[in-house]
Amino acid sequence: MGFIYLMNIAGTSLFKIGVSVDPEDRLRTLRAIYGSNLRLEFSKELKEPKKAEREWHHGLWKHSRTVGSSDGHTEWFELSDHLRRAFISCNVLQAMQERRET
Repeated sequence: MGFIYLMNIAGTSLFKIGVSVDPEDRLRTLRAIYGSNLRLEFSKELKEPKKAEREWHHGLWKHSRTVGSSDGHTEWFELSDHLRRAFISCNVLQAMQERRET
């Protein structure tokens, strides 16, 4: 178990898709690299967050952007509002399905 998360640099369409056991702690760590404008937009606990992350990274590769040169710089994507909402909706549905299966 762990969390998939979506972070955003406020005022931009740049989003980081990643996984963590503690998204709030990850946010604090990444703010030291990317600045205080970074915010946690969404996180959801999943049984297989790494699998979900790989699928999102693969599916969104055309939207991939490099931000900085530090930890996780390849997990950034330029997302339209439509893609951002799709990410959130799909992960909420995945979590709901996982709960039904247990």
